[in-house]
Amino acid sequence: MSCLRASTAGLELVDRERRLKGWRKQSVIWSIEANVSIATLKRFWKQIGISYDLFISIVEAVGIKDWKTVAELDYPEPERPTPHLILHEMPEPPQLCGRTEEMIQLFNLVMQTRLMFLWGMGGIGKTSLAAQLVENLANPDRPHPSAFKRIIWRSLHAGSSLDRFWSQLDLDLGITPQVNERDASYDWADSSRILEKLQAERTLIVMDVVESSLVDRAANVSAWDPMDRDRYCQWFAQLALPKHNSCILVLTREKSDEVQQLEALNPAIRSLKLEGLKLGGIELLEQHNLKPETDAWRALINLYSGNPYALTMIATLINDQFGGSARELLNIGTFILGKMESVIAERIRHISDDEKAILIALASAQDPVSRAQLRSQVPDLSGSTIVESMASLERKCLLEMMVEQEQVLFSLQPMVMKFVRKHWV
Repeated sequence: MSCLRASTAGLELVDRERRLKGWRKQSVIWSIEANVSIATLKRFWKQIGISYDLFISIVEAVGIKDWKTVAELDYPEPERPTPHLILHEMPEPPQLCGRTEEMIQLFNLVMQTRLMFLWGMGGIGKTSLAAQLVENLANPDRPHPSAFKRIIWRSLHAGSSLDRFWSQLDLDLGITPQVNERDASYDWADSSRILEKLQAERTLIVMDVVESSLVDRAANVSAWDPMDRDRYCQWFAQLALPKHNSCILVLTREKSDEVQQLEALNPAIRSLKLEGLKLGGIELLEQHNLKPETDAWRALINLYSGNPYALTMIATLINDQFGGSARELLNIGTFILGKMESVIAERIRHISDDEKAILIALASAQDPVSRAQLRSQVPDLSGSTIVESMASLERKCLLEMMVEQEQVLFSLQPMVMKFVRKHWV
């Protein structure tokens, strides 16, 4: 393997930059930002040759763009391999606003796990964030020490056949689809051939669950038997349990019970909830050339919980109907759900009667309520039922929790509140 080491002048340049950042020579934060071990940082400072990609990652993490100003250039520069890409189902990555921290989190988790769930409310930006991550990883001019050799993006739409989906994935991986000869269904019992591929060639598989969560899909597709959801999660567990450097990234609107159980049992399985934009919401509204009304913009961001899809929708409406003035829309006291109504309806469609009772109670309250106050409003529900139902609502991204004066309070997102009051209260 080709190696690089730092020149004396290069070390002085790096030393100056790391001092400006306030980092020690073997700083943990430096190790995290570069995704290298402390031992590798020590080798770097001792001018011992390290791999080409590790060297560049260390240098770029400290803020130096041109690694050649640091390297001892008598070391040969290796060719930068281009990963094998199957991305025709991936949407064009949009310009992201305010997602730098989440991108770093997602990048690190994808690099360190074998099964990763990115979840959150519809329109929150899961697909956009993942598409930008893939775009970065697929760029041969931005090498990384743990670069994937193969990157696959597949979308699973409502009504899609899981048998067909996994058979196509077999083909993407270069193996004969694992189907039963008797009925041409996918052979879920045998994961060995996929595992061999994942172990032999570092692969990133992005599974974009479009319009619905795994749980909803299992309930909606009549072709699935009742055991499909359990079988599906068991299949994920089979792929995540043996040691390998590949990762399956699942984009979904809900963190189901099955996912939570898998995550609790296996450290190689992780999840990340994508929340709404905060300062990034200001940047997004700026892109729509609205009148500069910062206070009104902040009010919009709060009303729509920083949801990028909702903010884009309302910004377009403000330009078309209110001359670009968010304040004019707010002044008439109209809260417009627009296309977000169908997103919320999809989330609420499969809730239980107990969960519906809790949503109605929270929507009827003027202010956030404590668990004790909520129980007094739904006296027919036991304490355990309330706890379980609220946990389920939180996983569906319908519940908001806050702490005020050391007391935990519950409410609904404003868009969810509007929907429930419109249809049920």
